[in-house]
Amino acid sequence: MTVTQLLHSGREEARGFTQGIRSDISCLKNRGSCVPNRCPGRLRQIGVCFWARVKCCRR
Repeated sequence: MTVTQLLHSGREEARGFTQGIRSDISCLKNRGSCVPNRCPGRLRQIGVCFWARVKCCRR
């Protein structure tokens, strides 16, 4: 896989996004919401809010 393919794959994109969100404030600034355990339905995880069990999710 090339670097370009890695950058454009959904899994790598989500991983890069997650690294910047580590608190509830940064989650809210990125239009996310804090949800315990895992993101429901069509929401995807973009980070963590407090601990690893509280996820920051958005559409």
